[in-house]
Amino acid sequence: MNQQVSTTSIETMRPVGAPKPAKLPDHVGKKLRALEIIAEDSRTLANSTKDRLAKVHGQMAQGHKIDRDELAELEGAQARHRERYEATTQLLHNLRSFIGKLPYNTEIAAYVRSSRVRLTDDAKPPQAAVEAIRLDIINTRTQLFAIERAASPRDEQEAIIAAWVDQMLTKGQPRVAVTNGEARLTYDGTVNLDQMSHVRLIAIGMWMAGVDRDELVQRLTDMLPEPKGDTLSRDEREAQIVESRARILQLERDEEAAISRYAEDGIHILRRPDASPEAVLGLDIGRKMRAAA
Repeated sequence: MNQQVSTTSIETMRPVGAPKPAKLPDHVGKKLRALEIIAEDSRTLANSTKDRLAKVHGQMAQGHKIDRDELAELEGAQARHRERYEATTQLLHNLRSFIGKLPYNTEIAAYVRSSRVRLTDDAKPPQAAVEAIRLDIINTRTQLFAIERAASPRDEQEAIIAAWVDQMLTKGQPRVAVTNGEARLTYDGTVNLDQMSHVRLIAIGMWMAGVDRDELVQRLTDMLPEPKGDTLSRDEREAQIVESRARILQLERDEEAAISRYAEDGIHILRRPDASPEAVLGLDIGRKMRAAA
């Protein structure tokens, strides 16, 4: 017989002086339990529908006449229940993993909406309204990918090439000592070349060959293709990435708020397994913690 372990007993088992897990708002536990119930109910419905399908297929095998529409409806229902179970189970796994990575000894704030969520165009069915938000999420993610992949201005590219050459020449420079009448060259304490990465070996070759730093930088920059399309400087890129990620998170919060509001009216919309844990759990972990998560 399985026994439930209370929060109090878990805290008692924690070694004295051990760091405490992040403290979460009370509503997080309720949300997790609600999702667990959804997963459990979906699995039960999927299994019961599967049993009914098996019975119908058995009747077909015995030559009984079967209502094809009823059969198709059962198959569709079984697939929907199974999809809801699998998606919700995966989402729960992602949420628990997210919680487990939150810093110890911290108190996580609840996200507070500035106003009650406005359900989108009343003319749209609930599923279509949520899908409209999801389309905005996809489009913003596409824009974010383009921002991350946008070329840097020529002068910035040249500076990056120069920094790489400087780094390689530094990596390739050995420490030299003479011990017992023998020269000994080491690289970060390593003597065996077989244990070195190919990058380190290239760096050693560059240094040993006495490569002229300025000449190599010029040769490499001359090989750079001209940037195509719009370019973004480092500062511009970072600012636009922050802005896009903030917009995606806000859209995911809107998505979760809409799903929750529709659920209050008895309309249940499947959550995405890859939905933002911060949005689903209604948390505000802050930009620094968000970047590390």
